[in-house]
Amino acid sequence: MKIKSIAIILSVVFLGGLAVEARTVKQPNIVLIYMDDLGWKDIGCCGSRFYKTPNIDRLARQGMRFTHAYSAAPICSPSRGAVLSGKFPGRTQFTAVMQTDATDDSLYTQSKILGVGNQNLEALHRHVLPRGETLFAERLKAGGYRNCFFGKWHCGHAPGFRPHDRGYDEVHAFFSTCDGARYPHYLMPADIDEMEGLPKAKPGDYLSEAMSVQACDFIEEHMELHADKPFLLHLCHFLVHAPIVPKKGLPEQYAERLKTVKSDQDHCQYASMIESMDDSVGMIMDQLERLGLLENTLVLFSSDNGGLTLHEFTSNYPLMGGKSFAYEGGYRVPLIACWKDRISPGTLNSTRTVGMDLYPTLLEAAGLDLDPKQHVDGLSLLGELTDGREGHLLPVRPLYFHHPHYTHASSPHSIIIDGDYKLIRYYNDEEGGYALFNLIEDPYEQKDLFKEQPETVAVLGRKLRRFLVETGSQMPVPAESAEGRRSLELHARGQTKGWFEKTRNLKKVFNKKTERELALAERALQEGKLK
Repeated sequence: MKIKSIAIILSVVFLGGLAVEARTVKQPNIVLIYMDDLGWKDIGCCGSRFYKTPNIDRLARQGMRFTHAYSAAPICSPSRGAVLSGKFPGRTQFTAVMQTDATDDSLYTQSKILGVGNQNLEALHRHVLPRGETLFAERLKAGGYRNCFFGKWHCGHAPGFRPHDRGYDEVHAFFSTCDGARYPHYLMPADIDEMEGLPKAKPGDYLSEAMSVQACDFIEEHMELHADKPFLLHLCHFLVHAPIVPKKGLPEQYAERLKTVKSDQDHCQYASMIESMDDSVGMIMDQLERLGLLENTLVLFSSDNGGLTLHEFTSNYPLMGGKSFAYEGGYRVPLIACWKDRISPGTLNSTRTVGMDLYPTLLEAAGLDLDPKQHVDGLSLLGELTDGREGHLLPVRPLYFHHPHYTHASSPHSIIIDGDYKLIRYYNDEEGGYALFNLIEDPYEQKDLFKEQPETVAVLGRKLRRFLVETGSQMPVPAESAEGRRSLELHARGQTKGWFEKTRNLKKVFNKKTERELALAERALQEGKLK
């Protein structure tokens, strides 16, 4: 009995020690760098021959690069909301670019862009990320993290919806009345008066550089004053979104570079903004290394949607389309993760990921309990990042996308990617309304199989419709419905809302055919530059 009792006591002590050790394992710092409109191949390690990104390329060499990462939406606000909430945009009904006058998270009764002259008006939607969602920053803060947000928020301006209210202890470069409505790449006195944070900023400073300096200061000050706590640095640059305002002195260097480099990417001013973005990543990584933090810091780098091909700012070739398109160029983004001694350096991962996956990934990396009811549409990537050593590898799963709105290039659409196939449902198309591509055999979406494989279209179409119903996604409003006629009557009286006059009076027809024609025309231009 005595021997057995001693054994039990020793077992309890041993297991208790393990429990204490598990609780006292140091949580990693987290750096999430999120770019605006950065295309899937706008960095050197992803295929760009013209843009110079040595620091981001170094980040990829030190960690893992995902080759098939998808944003949750082809435009900024809903993709950001999906990352923050871990939920499919259709589920939160935060599916379009927010408006700055939104004061609550109720569903709007009028659309920002009506789609006048089309079969369908755009779906109703919210203009803020609903307050009832628990964002990943709130979970990290409750788990002991000190959180700092920089830059473009674009998920709500009204009190209760700002980053200050959603889990962040410090906020910098937040424009409380016009966040995302304009992009002051070079700061003017009025910008500084309106902007929160960046105490060292002065007129004439390049905003991305000022943000990066302050971000480095935050890291150092945190280690001096709060070294016992982990930190979250969430850096959301306004780069490389239009207007194209390069840092002075750089475009001339790229004009010289064009003489020796032939590329479908040839916009010197845009290239200069890419370099400024890369400089920021270099500053952050150098600061982490200087302070000896690389071994205990998870760094993630990504973008909110595909690169903007309008006005030939950039090229996503050989992918079709760009920002706002239903094609791969609108949804595919870079995704790089680095965590010294935890992620094998120089690793390529072809697993399909989506923006919602970041939420559970951060929780699991921080040693916090997962919350599948909140991040219901995301899965942790920790197993992928560590080759299965920690956590599970991602199962094969369908990905869903829903953008029931009009843009400069596209009409309302939904997408399912399941196995080899991608099905696009167009809601403003008289002939069929579907496009089907085999992404394994035809990754650049050149051959539409819609008419050749009706059975596949039917099966995937049913799965897509079922998911949209289950998630409560708002659908486009038929123009001939009672709700549609009411909206059109309000529009005729000038009582509908819109970002600009041209969106209030949009009468151009957008559908599968017009989007295809535009994407093919862009592709022909891009191919021509390579000849």
